[in-house]
Amino acid sequence: MHFTQFFGVSSYAAATDFRIRYLNNAFQVVYERQFSRNSNWKYHAGLLYMTTASQSLRTGPTMYISEINRRNSYAEEAGVVAGLEYSRPIDTHFRLGLRARGYYLISVTTLEMLTITPTLTYSF
Repeated sequence: MHFTQFFGVSSYAAATDFRIRYLNNAFQVVYERQFSRNSNWKYHAGLLYMTTASQSLRTGPTMYISEINRRNSYAEEAGVVAGLEYSRPIDTHFRLGLRARGYYLISVTTLEMLTITPTLTYSF
């Protein structure tokens, strides 16, 4: 980040080449199982650990730059994962499917995200 402070009749602060970011790092342990031996459906259940790192920049008469992360603000959450997956065989070894999961953060009692992911599975 380059920071410049101008002084004079109309003094102001300027920040250039500043990358504002918001990152969620999610780590999960998930158990998955088919409903029955010949079923195309699977269910998923597991645990979630998430850390957040975010930066913000506010300008005006004064410039305010802040960063929130795991070290300085204890920005970490814990939760549960649940989902369903449907897949069909497209070959003798490959299955093509669609997985939907919900991520619920217990520590802040909120639904964090819903994901829908295409899957391709290879079986030996």
